Amino acid sequence: MPHTFNKTNHHKQLIVNRFLIIILLLLYSLLKSQTFISEPYFFIGPDEMSVYKQSNDTLINYSSYSIEPVSKMDRVRSRYRIWGNKKIDDGVYALKIERLDSIPLRPDPLPENRFKIIIYKKINKAIIFLNAKEQLTKTEMLNYNTDTVAYKNNFGFTYYSLSKMRDFRKLKKVKTIKDVETINNELSNPKYLLVIEDYKANLKLADPYASGLMATIVNQACIETGYSPVGASVLMRIFSSPKSVEEKEKIVEEYYLKINPE
Repeated sequence: MPHTFNKTNHHKQLIVNRFLIIILLLLYSLLKSQTFISEPYFFIGPDEMSVYKQSNDTLINYSSYSIEPVSKMDRVRSRYRIWGNKKIDDGVYALKIERLDSIPLRPDPLPENRFKIIIYKKINKAIIFLNAKEQLTKTEMLNYNTDTVAYKNNFGFTYYSLSKMRDFRKLKKVKTIKDVETINNELSNPKYLLVIEDYKANLKLADPYASGLMATIVNQACIETGYSPVGASVLMRIFSSPKSVEEKEKIVEEYYLKINPE
């Protein structure tokens, strides 16, 4: 009898262990499908930066002037729940998200069409947003055939990882009018006209006032000439102002302390 009892207990323990393994595998699969980024990612805009940061299954989008740490001046734009992150091609993914913020002064502060799909590409220390399907219902988002979404020739907006932003911090800073002239000379290269034509023909994302295009071009010109693109657009405008050279250099110094704390 004792032998039979031990055998029965052993069998039960095996069943429990298998059940736990299945649960762990399911949890791992769920967490993996909800993983978008492991560190903050920044789009270097013409004024402030748009930043995405993931916390568990929540994606937070906020505006910032600083790379790190999170500043008191940072402003949260929106929060999303991540429903899934599916690979649809080599390095290309479809991110399914739900906006969590209520919309004030509306009869339906959480509208049914608060769901969204973002098509993006992963490259070294960066992601490129290529397309988006917005204002979807939950059912539409979950059942959407992402294989039909165009992305291969799309003009995209590049978000750089925090580690890449730290690399940018090691580059030359825009501190003099000569630095601005160097970047402006690069911007006169005809290749940037091709970027504009590509933008006109292949943009599938919202870009009010073409601010994303302007930022993309300036960022690229800075990188090509060995300058940090972080804050470069703002600094170039400062140097084009009617202020004295001393005033400009003082403003620039203060601005760098704000965006690039050492």
